Amino acid sequence: GAQAFRAIRARRPDLVLMDVDLPDLSGMELTRRLKSVEPLAQIPIIMVAGESRRTVVLESVRAGAADFMVKPFCRSTLIDKLEAFLPGAIV
Repeated sequence: GAQAFRAIRARRPDLVLMDVDLPDLSGMELTRRLKSVEPLAQIPIIMVAGESRRTVVLESVRAGAADFMVKPFCRSTLIDKLEAFLPGAIV
């Protein structure tokens, strides 16, 4: 999580796929931290989790995630979500 925060801060990607379960910091907490830093707050975050419990989805949205996917997911689902946030970027 801490390493991801540094990488995101340095590279400022157009979108982040964030796993809920990270080794040293939860994806929820990392999302909250990213959303609290003005230049990074505008980056859409799609939360990825191995379960779709309502509490996990709600906590992801409250943390600032723009969308949510449950693993395993199919390629077309991923492309649809990426296209929604990065129109025209997916070929």
